[in-house]
Amino acid sequence: MSSFNRRNGAIKLYLFQYLWKRTGMDRRTAMTWENKSLQDSERRAEVLRGAYADVSRELLLRVFEQYKWDFELFQYDFDRTLALAGYEPRP
Repeated sequence: MSSFNRRNGAIKLYLFQYLWKRTGMDRRTAMTWENKSLQDSERRAEVLRGAYADVSRELLLRVFEQYKWDFELFQYDFDRTLALAGYEPRP
């Protein structure tokens, strides 16, 4: 998926969340805005360690720069990503 499409999708989600709250729908119907597919933190860490096992630090940093908005919007901790991959956090 292109960077534009991912960023566009993230912006649409953000706008939807804003409108949901602005129109008062959040008081009528609860909406979960997080991915609950891997709730067990140990299992999630194990899956992520395996996914990052063969990815260089340089590539992870390039991906972070490309998708920085997504990391911020969804409150992902990039230093945790580096730690799971076995690298030191950013200075």
